Parts: sequence; C-alpha cells; structure tokens
Amino acid sequence: MKPEPLLFAEDLVIRFGGLAALDGVGLRVDRGEVVAVIGPNGSGKTTLFNVVTGLYRPHRGRVVLKGQDVTGLPAHLVARRGVARTFQISRLFLDLSVLDNVLLGCLGRHRPRWLEPLVRPHSSDRRLREVAERAVALLEEVSPELTVRCYRPARELTLAERRRLDLCRALASDPDLLLLDEPSAGMDVRETQALMDEVRALRERRPDLGIALIEHDMTVVRGLADRVVALNYGRKIAEGTFEEVAGSPEVREAYLGA
Repeated sequence: MKPEPLLFAEDLVIRFGGLAALDGVGLRVDRGEVVAVIGPNGSGKTTLFNVVTGLYRPHRGRVVLKGQDVTGLPAHLVARRGVARTFQISRLFLDLSVLDNVLLGCLGRHRPRWLEPLVRPHSSDRRLREVAERAVALLEEVSPELTVRCYRPARELTLAERRRLDLCRALASDPDLLLLDEPSAGMDVRETQALMDEVRALRERRPDLGIALIEHDMTVVRGLADRVVALNYGRKIAEGTFEEVAGSPEVREAYLGA
C-alpha cells in the first residue's frame, strides 16, 4: 500500500478577473521526494505555490497536508503545520544581521509567548539561548561561510549568499515540506552546482523532508528532481521523470513553440 502523501493538492482552480491562473491543477509530494515544477513564464508555477502556502485561496479544489485539509488556511497557520518556502525575489530583512534573519525563521512554527518574559523571565532567557544556538548550528550546517559573517547585515551578502540565507531561514522552522521558488536564479554555473550539492546534502541529513521546487535551469531539474510536473497556461501538460517530461511534445511546444 502506497504511503499517504505529504502534500496532496487536486483540481486547483484560481481566477484573476477572467484569467484562469490555475485550471484543474494537482500536485503530490511524498516524504523524502523532490518534485520540480517547470513551465514558461506565466504558466502558473508561483501561483500554485501561493495556493499551497495559503497566500491565495483557490476557487475550487483542495490542499491536503499530512492528511489534513488546509485549503484556504492563512499562510501563518499553514507554516505552523510544517510548510516553509523561499521566494524568487529575496524577502530577507536586509538591515538585520544574518543571525537575526535565521532567528526570525525559528519562530515560524511556534506560537509567540508574549507574557513569558514577565511571568517566567529565566525560562524565557533559556529559550532564547536555545533558539540562538540552534540558529548558529543551522548556519554551520548549510554554510560555514555565513556563520563567520553571522553578525554582519544581510545587505552585505552576495546574491548566492542571500540564497543560502533564504534556505537557512526556511529550514529554521523545521518544516516537513520545503518549497523553493527558482533557487538558482541569477547564479553562475559554479554557484548553481554548489546549490545542487547543498540540496543533495540536505536530503541526506533530512531524509523525510519533502521538497518542491520551481526551476528554469534544466541542469538543476535533471540533477535533483525525482519527478517533474510541467505547467502551461495554468494547466498540467505533463508529469513523470525528467526524461519522460522532456520528451513530451506538449512540453517541447510550450518551451520551443514547435
């Protein structure tokens, strides 16, 4: 019997005005699996991620996470249920330090305890130390270079370093499902290869983590994805291994016009 999927979304429809940004799209991600979502610009890839993470509420369809229906839940509640993501355009707090950005990520899956510093100050101090130690350990795990610069403002980082910090901040909430929106965008060949190595190492360290990524670089898709989903004009046009999807006439037409 096939295990219950980590994420199961089906028949998702969302319209903006008269345009169907998603038209009956489904997505499944199992634990330990990497699924790549590909397609031309405007095909609905980021909209799909926005529906899964609660930024958009679909007009039809459902999103099921770990067996629970989370359709239409606000983004912060979806995050508490174990979903984290990065964005194509970095949303780091550039004036804060590298470490502070990761510390904020650590709060994503936990309810704030507003009165604890007043009624249990020692407990609050201990918890803050534990969170800070965890944030530093995460930086060391993903990027020792960032650990050295952990007290520097995030604005001083290169694009590749900001991508790594985005990843650290997403992982800080200890997610079950990680969504990466064009993680290699703007990177050169060397930086892209380093990213792929980091994702492979992450899979080894966290074998139950499900990953879905939007990506235009087919080298990344071929090298990382267990399964590929191709979208065009808000519809799913192919799904399967990289070779199966790359050989689809509909996919070739969508990308090449022929």
